[in-house]
Parts: sequence; C-alpha cells; structure tokens
Amino acid sequence: MAEAPTAAKLRKFIEEIYDRGTIRGEDGTEHQIYPESVTPDRGAFVRDLCHTERTESVLEVGLAWGISALHIQEALLSNGGSAHTHVVLDPKQTSVYQDVGSQMLRDAGVEPLIEFHQAYSELLLPQLVSEGRVFDFVFIDGSHRFDHVFVDLFYANRLLKPGGLVLFDDVFAEAVNLVCRYAKTNYGYTAVAQLPAEAPAFDDDSVPADWRPVMVALRKPAEEVRLAPFQFVRFFPLAQQAEQNSEEHSAPPPPEDPKPEVNAGLLRRNARHALREGDRAAARKDLVEALRLEPSHLKNYLRLLKTFLP
Repeated sequence: MAEAPTAAKLRKFIEEIYDRGTIRGEDGTEHQIYPESVTPDRGAFVRDLCHTERTESVLEVGLAWGISALHIQEALLSNGGSAHTHVVLDPKQTSVYQDVGSQMLRDAGVEPLIEFHQAYSELLLPQLVSEGRVFDFVFIDGSHRFDHVFVDLFYANRLLKPGGLVLFDDVFAEAVNLVCRYAKTNYGYTAVAQLPAEAPAFDDDSVPADWRPVMVALRKPAEEVRLAPFQFVRFFPLAQQAEQNSEEHSAPPPPEDPKPEVNAGLLRRNARHALREGDRAAARKDLVEALRLEPSHLKNYLRLLKTFLP
C-alpha cells in the first residue's frame, strides 16, 4: 500500500486482514490476529464512534497487532484533513508482538500519521499531561489489571477535553467494569454508547456478568465534578453483592440440641423422690422451680415446708 492512504483504501486493507485471519511479520512468521485484535464488530464500533464524534485527536492505550489503530485511522481519514493527531502507546510491542503492529501501520501507509511510543502508560501519560496535550477521544485497551486500568482512566480524565469520549474494551472483565463504574460515580461521566447496543447497562447488577457489554463509551462532563476533600462515592456494588450472596448461600448453622422440656409435674415427682431418699436440698431445689412455674399450687408449698423440718 505505497500510495497515500485514504479511508476507502484502508477499509480494503483491514478487510483483507480479517479475511486471512493472520498477519505476517518481517521474518515471515504468521500470527493469528485473535484474541489480541478487535473483532470486526468491535473495530467498526470504534471507527463509527470516532467518525460520529468528528474526532480529530485520539489517544490509544495498547497497539498489539495494530488492527484497532487501523480502524481509528480510517475514521480520522474519513473525517477529512490530514492534521489529525493519533497517539498510540504499547510497552510490549517489541517484546511480545515482535513489532508486527508497527509493521501493519507501515504496510497500511499510516505510520507517518501516528505518534507511537513504546512506553508504559503510567510513565507516558503524566508526561503528556505535563506537555498540555488534549484529546477528543481516548481508547483504553491495555493491561486489564484494575490498578493499571484505573491509572489509565485517571490520566485520560486529565487529557480529555470537556465533553470528550473515553472508550473501554472488555467491560465484561471485573476490573474494567469497576473502573467504568468509578468514572460514572466519582467523575460524573455518562454512558453514551455500548456494544452490543441491546446488552444491559454495564452497571446493571441484576444480570450475570456474562451479559455485560464488551465495549462502553463514556462522555466526560462539560464541567469538572468536584468532590469534597473526603467525599467518596461508592462504586463497587458488585463486591458488596458478592459478599451478600456469599452470606445468603453459606451453609446454615447446625441446629442447637433441643433442650429437654421441663414442667412442674416432673419437678414435683423428682422432689417427692428426693424426699423419700432423704435428699432435702435436691427436693427443695425442684420444688422452688416448680413453684416458679406454678406459683398457685398449694401442695408445693407444703412439700417445700417439709424440706426444712426434721
């Protein structure tokens, strides 16, 4: 693809990759595009969001084989003009992906249009903040550990323009889902699109995790939501629900041994037997308890009196 890239040419290039299902590195090694690459429906979702938003500047966390970056470039080219900005970072492009993603960008003719950094997001993103960079759109698809996704969101919030979009991939994963919840509850972001569109909301706890959308786009509020210094909005109802479910479904406690039923008649009989045996203390104890149960029983008083006589 030597000629200048266009949206149409890039679409054809992407379709050829999906048709093959593999990509070839410079050393001739074939690599399966899945599961590291976005599927056609996810790629189209990213592309259409960028196109609908008339996006001109994009920050993408995670390159892998480069397929999602090609979809984003298709949207940027279709939006017109060549002055767009597309920053991509991937610290493992060489060590894990053998630079195949970078090669795909070269083969598609869009490498000159992309600012690529082989760096960890927790190191590069604050640098972009310090440089005063601002983006219309941020696509987070890097490490899926909670702390990494949360750091990506933290800096994405600093780098996004008011009203900009942040798109999360693999929202069915617990860590990514919780970060989306934090963006909504503590940053004031609102969900504007998801894939599949008919899936329940990403924070709907009434449905199983497998029913969650795979992608969710959240819009940054026009004005920053400022919380009080010690204010915190709880964002992890899933953890609470899991704990509650665990308690509800835990094994019931073993039944207590039934206590023998004690009645006044049995106590009186034991007391009479104790009197015949000469055990006045035991008889007195049983009679006192019998009187507690039946305080109006006159014979109990008479028998109790006998326990004190010689």
